[in-house]
Amino acid sequence: MKKLLLLLFVFVGLINVVRAQNAIVGTGFSSGWGSDCTTPTAANYTNFVASAGTTYTSNDLTPNGTGNQYWRLAINWSSTYFQISNGSDMAITPGVITNATVTCTSTGAYYRNVSALTNRYVFKTLNAGTAPTGKWLFFELSGASATVNWVSQSPSTPTVNDAVTITATMSGALPTGQGVYLRYSTDNFSTSTIASMSGSGTTYSATISAKSLSTTVKYYVFTSGSGLTIASADADLYTINWNAGGINGGSNYLYTVAAAPSTTYIGKYLFDFGPTAGTNGDNTTGADANGNYWNNITAPDAGGAGIPITTTTFSGLKNSANSTSSYVLTVTGAGFVSNGIRNGGLRSPYISQFMAAGSDPELAIGTATEDFWYTPSTSTPAFKISGLNANKKYRFKIFGTRNGAVLRTAQYTIVGAATTVGILNNSTLAGMGGIVYTPSTYAPDGDNSYKLNSQTGYTTATTYFGNNSSTYDTGIISPLNVSGVGQFTLTLASTV
Repeated sequence: MKKLLLLLFVFVGLINVVRAQNAIVGTGFSSGWGSDCTTPTAANYTNFVASAGTTYTSNDLTPNGTGNQYWRLAINWSSTYFQISNGSDMAITPGVITNATVTCTSTGAYYRNVSALTNRYVFKTLNAGTAPTGKWLFFELSGASATVNWVSQSPSTPTVNDAVTITATMSGALPTGQGVYLRYSTDNFSTSTIASMSGSGTTYSATISAKSLSTTVKYYVFTSGSGLTIASADADLYTINWNAGGINGGSNYLYTVAAAPSTTYIGKYLFDFGPTAGTNGDNTTGADANGNYWNNITAPDAGGAGIPITTTTFSGLKNSANSTSSYVLTVTGAGFVSNGIRNGGLRSPYISQFMAAGSDPELAIGTATEDFWYTPSTSTPAFKISGLNANKKYRFKIFGTRNGAVLRTAQYTIVGAATTVGILNNSTLAGMGGIVYTPSTYAPDGDNSYKLNSQTGYTTATTYFGNNSSTYDTGIISPLNVSGVGQFTLTLASTV
């Protein structure tokens, strides 16, 4: 046992007053043991500096050797000098709070078995002054601590619909033993939440869930020991360094939650997939019963048998008002087959099927629902709509059905800036399918297009009839037959 290995607190007043720990002394991390309780001085003290809140820090300290290294805490406040430990030698674990016995001592010390001279140690005390607590801890790092160089958030102006991603850029790769944390509050830190940030290299991020309208969220990023669960009340004590300081003028970051943007729909595009021969399918020409115009995505007919699609590009798509656009529909994967009236096409769609999704019945047009494209079970074809406006958002309403008493289920995927997947029973035992409707709006991907594909062989316990098709509010293309495309609308939205 080493009798001269000490740890120190700084405090002022009577002996029974809790003292302020604001220095370290001893052979482990300082230059020696200094004086005893008889004639105390600040000799050999390594003083701490102010840190987060009321806490004090040693910053990175280099050990004086490997193996067991010893120290005491010390007080160096208003000409009061004091060394304290817990009375006997005591091994200390990094990242665990210790409560020191606040009695002047020259016996006993804290110690840690140091594995390498390249390690760095950061000591923290809760406070300093004439009446501090004895609460302290330390962190063991495999190298110099990294600092928070930059903090950003996305989106910059969150609405009630938005989770907010906070990203921290570090000064360098984290040494072993150091972690990055986000602390945020919606009540000016009367209460708060601490989340570990994940990442690698110099970039770490965490997410704040969507909040209610007008909520002000304050947050900051700090580093501490790695893999810790930190109580909000101990956040300052556990802080190695944090983002305030120079990169945000010493202030917390904040945002106030705005209302969701209103959406004005400024265009609509309707698509009729299928053959054109009158005995197995028809184009939807001219204005339909609702005054809408359609894009006919046609395919050859083979007298009732399915036939592979050969046309791959349909350009000059027009909106429901019959105005031509620069949008292009391109078949990007082989496997679509066309069919229609003689093989299950729905000639007399029920308007109730379409109204169930909470929209107008613009898809309930017999010449559109009577024919279709579908995909055999061995293929996963796709098509894309390109030439879209990157500054606009789009939503899809898709219908598919087969007039037959066989349960047929398919999975559909839409890929834009985000990916959404939906499942639909295109044919039910009642001989009626339903709508997959996506009420949310989606931005196109990097090349200003959407990709859509279908895949067969999926089963589900839910049967989709017209009156409950809104069960799925995500999804892509609801087909007719095994899986395919009967018809869908593409609605152009301007978000303001």
